[in-house]
Amino acid sequence: MDAPLIPIIASLVGAATAYFARWAIEKYIRSHKEQEIIIKSLDGKEETLSVKDGTNETQILSALRKERDLEESIYNILKTYTYPIENSTIKLGKFIDFIANIDNKKLGIEVKSNLSHLNIDKVNKYFSEESDLEKLLIFTTSTIPDKLIKRTKRLVDSNKIKYVTLNDEDEREQQIKKILENFRVEKHT
Repeated sequence: MDAPLIPIIASLVGAATAYFARWAIEKYIRSHKEQEIIIKSLDGKEETLSVKDGTNETQILSALRKERDLEESIYNILKTYTYPIENSTIKLGKFIDFIANIDNKKLGIEVKSNLSHLNIDKVNKYFSEESDLEKLLIFTTSTIPDKLIKRTKRLVDSNKIKYVTLNDEDEREQQIKKILENFRVEKHT
């Protein structure tokens, strides 16, 4: 393929994705009163957002942007942390946001600004995507629902999942690095 065509193709794919997202949002607003919206990207990755009845397209796009910004900031912290560790990697998952391999231990990392739509089925889906996960960290900026903690109690008690409410942005990097360092020294089965 000629190099000059790549930017044109990328622009067309971006425009098509934006059009599809707008169409899906408009269809959702017109036909549903539910508070959950699922957006699928071209690579099959799903993003689930909780929205209030009557939420308009601009508000949904703003929530999606906020979610992506949070994920990007966490990714940058993960990259900074894993870079100096020999044989450590960080990659994007299909259902899980990030998969880190640290000291030959696999760690799943899911980032959510709101956990109200997270349930045991989705948590199980994360573990089925990467069956050899040592642990799943779920970072959030919201309150962790008691209902979710109760339904995932077995995983929490067995140290397979950890919910983390993130501090202010100024403290976030140190908080995450401390959690990752604890993961490195934990004994895993």
